[in-house]
Amino acid sequence: MAPTVCSLAQAGHRRLGAVEVVNALAGRRRWPGAQVLEAIAELDAFELQSIEHDWAFVLLSIDLVERHRLVVYDACYLALAIQLDGSC
Repeated sequence: MAPTVCSLAQAGHRRLGAVEVVNALAGRRRWPGAQVLEAIAELDAFELQSIEHDWAFVLLSIDLVERHRLVVYDACYLALAIQLDGSC
């Protein structure tokens, strides 16, 4: 049975990652909604860890953008690595 919007929402798919998948598949690739929901359900089977961020993360990301002339998206991944590893 294909997942529904309600079943995915109840399973906790309110993460930004799911929004990025929807944007890539439905927006850029023009996939139909049913296929997008199926892709999100398949991705969820990997049980990827979702990391919550706080203001310290946002401030570090801004600093990295300015210091290293990164785009925000790249700076966020670098900030995450720094927070998880503790070094720069």
